[in-house]
Amino acid sequence: MSDELLEKLGGTKILFGLVAQGHIPTIEKMLKENKLWEQIADELGWVKEAVMRSYIEYLQYKNAEYERLLIRYRNETPIGHQPHMICDEVDKALKKENE
Repeated sequence: MSDELLEKLGGTKILFGLVAQGHIPTIEKMLKENKLWEQIADELGWVKEAVMRSYIEYLQYKNAEYERLLIRYRNETPIGHQPHMICDEVDKALKKENE
């Protein structure tokens, strides 16, 4: 960005992405209300395909983080301290994810 443009913006920060712009709660609320992607995109001022793609990327990131935490829980928590039902569920979830 040129210095001239930055000066015109007056230090305004430009945020990119659904998370950075704080749109995730709005999207999730609207999805619970069975709103269409067109309605969600209109509400956010985004193009429908961009909202859908960005939300899918957000979910993939979120799921990868959950998987990382499950693996860490499973590997780092001593067996005697893991409720056995949770251990089985974690193992099944991780196996499904890796198939």
